[in-house]
Amino acid sequence: MDNIRYRLAKFGQTSSRKKSIFQLKYELENDSYQTTEHIPKVSGDDGEPVDNSVNLENQTRGGMKKCLNVTDLLAFGVGAIIGAGIFVLTGVAAHDKAGPAVLISYLISGFACALSGLCYAEFASRVPCSGSTYSYSYIVVGELVAWIIGWDLTLEYMIASATVARGWSGYLKSIIEAGGGYLPHPFAPIHLAQGFSLDLIAFFSVIALTLIIAFGMKESARFNKIFVVIKIAIVLFVIVVGSIYADTNNWKPFNPYGTRGIFGAAAITFFAYLGFDGVCNVAEEVKNPQRDIPIGILGSLGISTVLYVGVAVVLTLMVPYDMIDVDAPLSRAFQNLDLKWAQIIVAIGAFSGLTTAQLSGLISQPRLYYSLSRDGLLPKWFSYIHPKYQTPFYATLFTGACCAVIGMFVEISILADMVSIGTLLSFTLVSTCILILRYPVSHSASLSNSKYPVNRFPLFLQNPAYVVCFIIVFAAVTSASYVYSLSWVITLVFGLFGLAFSVIPFFFKETEENESTSINASKKSFKCPWVPLIPVVSVWANTYLMLSLSWQTWVRLVVWLIIGLLIYVFYGQKNSKLGKEQELDNFNLKYQNEELDSAEESNTNGNDENATNDSTNDNNHLKIPDSEKQPLSPKMASSPLSKIKFKTTPNGLYGQLPEDVYVEPISLSNIPIEDSNNRNVGDDDDNNDNNDNNDQDEKPSSSDSSEGESGDLKKEKDELIH
Repeated sequence: MDNIRYRLAKFGQTSSRKKSIFQLKYELENDSYQTTEHIPKVSGDDGEPVDNSVNLENQTRGGMKKCLNVTDLLAFGVGAIIGAGIFVLTGVAAHDKAGPAVLISYLISGFACALSGLCYAEFASRVPCSGSTYSYSYIVVGELVAWIIGWDLTLEYMIASATVARGWSGYLKSIIEAGGGYLPHPFAPIHLAQGFSLDLIAFFSVIALTLIIAFGMKESARFNKIFVVIKIAIVLFVIVVGSIYADTNNWKPFNPYGTRGIFGAAAITFFAYLGFDGVCNVAEEVKNPQRDIPIGILGSLGISTVLYVGVAVVLTLMVPYDMIDVDAPLSRAFQNLDLKWAQIIVAIGAFSGLTTAQLSGLISQPRLYYSLSRDGLLPKWFSYIHPKYQTPFYATLFTGACCAVIGMFVEISILADMVSIGTLLSFTLVSTCILILRYPVSHSASLSNSKYPVNRFPLFLQNPAYVVCFIIVFAAVTSASYVYSLSWVITLVFGLFGLAFSVIPFFFKETEENESTSINASKKSFKCPWVPLIPVVSVWANTYLMLSLSWQTWVRLVVWLIIGLLIYVFYGQKNSKLGKEQELDNFNLKYQNEELDSAEESNTNGNDENATNDSTNDNNHLKIPDSEKQPLSPKMASSPLSKIKFKTTPNGLYGQLPEDVYVEPISLSNIPIEDSNNRNVGDDDDNNDNNDNNDQDEKPSSSDSSEGESGDLKKEKDELIH
């Protein structure tokens, strides 16, 4: 029992470790396109700074190419958001939930996404790295939560791309059939079993887009822009042509399903906005991330909202809400008006929308794998950057192969429900991270950072993470009671408790210390306005939308997260880069201290000869007993000494130079020592050979020399350790 308790405690300790902003900056700097690593400059003998840059040569890996601007990000965001949803979800929401009031539903869901978008914009501006929510939570919450979110986002990116591939195949088939053609037998879907069929078009569409992405991000951005322009042009065509046939009588009644129907439709239309967070995954490839990423996120949400509302208005004016076709609302609306050519154009627009949505997922997922692998939670080959194309090459190919196989065999009905809940969970976590980032945790009642009366509360109620947990619980019960029409007493009571906890963050305050130590706190970085109002409202909105999903979706999510937890326990936790660095930081300094004490004592007693022999032998042979070898410090472990061999033992990670590596011995005669007349002694070997007697008179005593040596050695060791 004690063993189990110990293992659980150790697991909790290791899984809660966080990555510091300095470690992240170091990773980004070393992944950037450079050939040297600069060690801080020191002063030479003449007082001039000496540049101790070390050539890394094969040590440094070229990072992803910074080639994207704000136009690329807007195109990427709009391409990810506007997919088949604008051509399908509008009909479902209007026919079954809200009627003509569906346009209000689009405004509500767009506002809810904007709340999360503001939180995303702050993190992406402060931490411009790939990985999106995973990277942010690794810094703010901890490794285990970050891994769970990273694993959860696979549902949004990779499985969503496989889902869109099936829709892509279906729309291509409709375009060909509308033109009078047909698909030959090998390419038409072949039914295999319930929920499974063979679709070769879906397979080849994923493979083709994967190759485009793998061979260059700039080429992928150009390809995406082309289809985004086509898609937006067709959406504008639908709005303009459809308005010609508008009939205001179709808006009577305007809100047939009431307020509950509007919010029910908002839960559906919310999923039409998913994909904007993919902009954060290309942050490392943006030229000016502090400025461009917030514009890309919020601008793409704004453009998409305008287009969604415009299509909703035109559709409900063209056709009475109870006569809207659920499967293909726009195509059937133009077909009823005998506009077959317009029907073909709408199908082309849907085809273009699916192409850009599929491209977005195939771009985002490899960069998430890249971040996970860079932190040691996945095998190293996931973080391989192609030297020519500067893309996560192997991760891209792996993602494309998985999506192609899934899309070839699994139908949309099984895949679609697994996508949305993962996104909502990540939205909730990002909003929580903003609160944790802004407000420091109080570890003592006397040092509370909260305002009265919250500073009188227990410490756990002054912790933003715990407060958000209470908000989520009460919001979940309140939302479930409202969605499933339970007792109004439950809705009222739990709603009031939830509001009470939602007020607590307004009594937190940011301290000057937190501002100075916050992530990349600079004037150029975007900051989410109206904190804590926006994060708290975002948590409520996302919780409500998650509770509106089916219980089958929750079961699939739990099973998926259990699989991810097993991967972390048996691989990620043991190979975590952060964990290994912490092992190196926790090594025992006993050997180094004993060595220094021994050297100082022997030098003080005048044992010059023994000290010199020991120093020469140690420097020439570097022979240290295996039992006394000490772990390398993080600075030494990341140094350009590529031939250091590392050995993992129960006590840490150890380094040893192989036999064929020669290290120049350090001699006391090469260390400049100043006498009382400020003259350097021992600088010139020739002068030492010609003036032995003078040198003996000018050299300080052995004890002074040993004290200088001991100080230099200690300083050098402290620099390596820290």
